[in-house]
Amino acid sequence: MGWNSSRKAHEEAPQGGIWFKLDDGQKADVTFLGEPLEVMEKADWNPSGEALRFQMNTCRLDTLHVQVWSLSPRVFGRLLSLHDEGHVAGCKITIKRRGTGKDTEYDLFSKGGLDKATLRKVGKLPLISLPAGDDTTAVESDEPAAEPAADLDPAAEIRAEINACDDPDEVLDLARKLYKANKGKAIRAAIMAAKDARIEYLKSASDVDYEDDVPF
Repeated sequence: MGWNSSRKAHEEAPQGGIWFKLDDGQKADVTFLGEPLEVMEKADWNPSGEALRFQMNTCRLDTLHVQVWSLSPRVFGRLLSLHDEGHVAGCKITIKRRGTGKDTEYDLFSKGGLDKATLRKVGKLPLISLPAGDDTTAVESDEPAAEPAADLDPAAEIRAEINACDDPDEVLDLARKLYKANKGKAIRAAIMAAKDARIEYLKSASDVDYEDDVPF
């Protein structure tokens, strides 16, 4: 006990407790874990008394602490665009906050796949049960109940491996190996989608002209 031990505990504690938060001008490198959940949160500013939000388990990469980020529909739309391009699962995302109150904006940038050592560490972290918060309820859905967190996305690790490649030829070689090693149609489809998305991303981020018709 004492100032030194308390200082250490404060430095190692996740900022904002269970909730992921940034102040104006701050930024953080994170990776998202598990699946998003649509929730209704109490909102005094809304005439209905509730507001639609999207909760996600969010891991700060500097501390490897898992927190919950409650995203507005507008910010979640940006994250959803990255997800559709294969740049969320197993990837490092830089988040920067601009503004305060109703003028708050969040910039999201995918910085590529996590290295294997970080993936292993992150994969061992326990997720926070959603919905989080006493004033939050899950949106009712007709979809079947989700599987346990570890089984939600069996292709996540494969996408992370592909997203860790920094060269189109390396992406193709890895994709071929993964395709041969996995017989399931869904997994193979995920491999092809991740391959195409990663090559497209590398091409857009480079001045080098790659041939479009590369045989798989």
